[in-house]
Amino acid sequence: MDDASARRVDNPVFECLSNRDFNLQASSPCRDNGRANALPPNIADVEFNNNVQEVLPRNLEFKLRFFGNEIDRDAYELQTATISG
Repeated sequence: MDDASARRVDNPVFECLSNRDFNLQASSPCRDNGRANALPPNIADVEFNNNVQEVLPRNLEFKLRFFGNEIDRDAYELQTATISG
């Protein structure tokens, strides 16, 4: 099985599809399941830091793209902490 097949998700568990809320729920299998090297470069310099070589650091809501162990497989990065223990 190749990497793309191993990461395939049939139900991403969005917040509310009927309301076009494509944010992930905390239980989504897409959380921390993305690949940072698949992000596009920051050619628009969205943070105005003169660094267009970095990967796109913000999501569509302009929140940080990197939150948790890995990026989410979604246009929006879920920004909630996970409590373990």
